[in-house]
Amino acid sequence: MIDCIASHHIPQDKDHKVVEFEYAKNGMINLQTTYAILNTTLPEVPQERWVELLAINARRILNIPVPTIAENSEASLTLFLPKEDWVFELSNVLSFSKNTPFVGKQFTGKPLGIYHKNKLTLNQS
Repeated sequence: MIDCIASHHIPQDKDHKVVEFEYAKNGMINLQTTYAILNTTLPEVPQERWVELLAINARRILNIPVPTIAENSEASLTLFLPKEDWVFELSNVLSFSKNTPFVGKQFTGKPLGIYHKNKLTLNQS
């Protein structure tokens, strides 16, 4: 059984990736694609389970408070459209790094942005 999923987002600039394989640094961007990859690959998994695996369970395991949605509480939300089909294009990449094998891939489940610390940040493409 899987307890949680972490993206382990480690962007690398082009100079650290376009070298001989043994010298290339580990890592790639994936904050924008982790949910979409999982949702596309395993469409039978309920959305509530993805929220548990990606956002809640790691906090519980590490004894970090889990944000709640309640009146007079500060919101921390991820906004997404679980049934939205979309293609991940290079223009969608918001990271300083561009290293990803997923450019041009079609996904189901589009991340829209976050609301955190009273600030709305939307993915723009």
